[in-house]
This record gives sequence, structure tokens and C-alpha cells, in this order.
Amino acid sequence: MNNKQQEGRERLCRILAKYEKIHMKKKSLNHPNGIGKRIIAAAFVFLLTLGFSVTGLAVISVSKEKNKELETVYIPQILPDGYLMTEYEVESHLVQIVWEKEYEKIIFKQYVFDQKMQVQDIFYDLYTYYNPEKKETYSMRFDRQNRTLYCDKGKYTLELRFPDGISVKKGAEILSSVTLFDTEWKGD
Repeated sequence: MNNKQQEGRERLCRILAKYEKIHMKKKSLNHPNGIGKRIIAAAFVFLLTLGFSVTGLAVISVSKEKNKELETVYIPQILPDGYLMTEYEVESHLVQIVWEKEYEKIIFKQYVFDQKMQVQDIFYDLYTYYNPEKKETYSMRFDRQNRTLYCDKGKYTLELRFPDGISVKKGAEILSSVTLFDTEWKGD
């Protein structure tokens, strides 16, 4: 063995000795037979289970909040010509009214506003519409993909889905024209 090989071997032995010293120090901190790792794994599983149960309780409380009863029903006053009401459905927490003209539909929904469920989404455009008849300004969110406008009215969220033939401005006009709806619709 030449000098360079001897020096390399000694350096390798020093590195291995140093590594062994560090490894032995770390090993002495752990409990024998790997019990320390088992305790850590059990603690992790416990925290994970606790997290899921808390999340489950939060979902239950949000769903109870969402199912508040509707006290009033709104309906748009202005609609484009030729649309006829084909569906009127009122449940304890949702109103859905559908108007149809040939193959096009305008769908109006009303449900209880829940601030916890409101999420700012990058697909929404903020849209402001001024209604000159009521002299009110409405802030709306517009979902371009589904051509749907959302507007908050007191404790309710109003939603209007409309076809391509209707402009966003016309949709905002329809949604801002809502008034109280007292009568029961029986169909044509």
C-alpha cells in the first residue's frame, strides 16, 4: 500500500469513527427496541384522528347553519320577452324558479346567506350594477364559466343563471329587479 492509499484509509477510518460516535449518541436518546418510534407514530395517528373529528364537527355545524328556514321568497320582476315559468320549487332552505323559451333556460335560486360558505374564487368577476328605478347599486359576482350572477340580499344569496343570448348587464338588471313573491304558483 502506498502513502496516498494509507492516508485515504486513515481519513476514512476517522470519518467512520466520527459517524459512529454521532450515531451512538443519537441512538442513546431513543428508547430501546424502537418503542420511541412507536410512541411518535401513535401520537401522529391520534393527532390526525383528532383533526378529522374536529373538521367533521365543523362541517356538521356549517350544514346546520346552512339549513335555516326561508322566511320570504323573492322573484325577479323583469324578464326578457318570450320566457315562461315552467318550474317553481320552494323547500325549507332553497327556492328555485325556472323560465324557458324554446331551448334556453333562466334559472333563479334563493338560499340562506352563510358567510362561512362564501369563498372568494378566482373565476368570479366582481360586477357592480346601478338600478335607476330603485336608485340602488348592487355588487354582484359573475361566474364566467357558468354564466351565473350572485348577489347578497340581506340574509339571502340570490343566484341567476342565464343563457348566452342575454348580456351580463341584462342579467344584472333581472337580478336587481327582485321583489317579494307572495302567491303560490300552481302551474299553467
